[in-house]
Amino acid sequence: MFVSTHKKITSELKKLSFHDLADVEPSPEINSELHANYQAYAIFGMIMEWVEGDFKLSPVYLADQLLEILKFSPVNSRFIVKNDRNG
Repeated sequence: MFVSTHKKITSELKKLSFHDLADVEPSPEINSELHANYQAYAIFGMIMEWVEGDFKLSPVYLADQLLEILKFSPVNSRFIVKNDRNG
């Protein structure tokens, strides 16, 4: 049952990523479907942590935080990957 529900939720979140979220500076090197999967599972993970935390945060707070996380993307921000084979 959980797997079926899990798939339905992440499928809808992927649609949300494609239809309602716009990358301001998309990278041609990033596969858009993989990026949508990444976002869907990140959002699903937030929801699961909320559930497993016995709903200690209010739904409004959680939604506000999610919007802030989705909006927060400093221009030209970069991560350095430790032990990068190319670096």
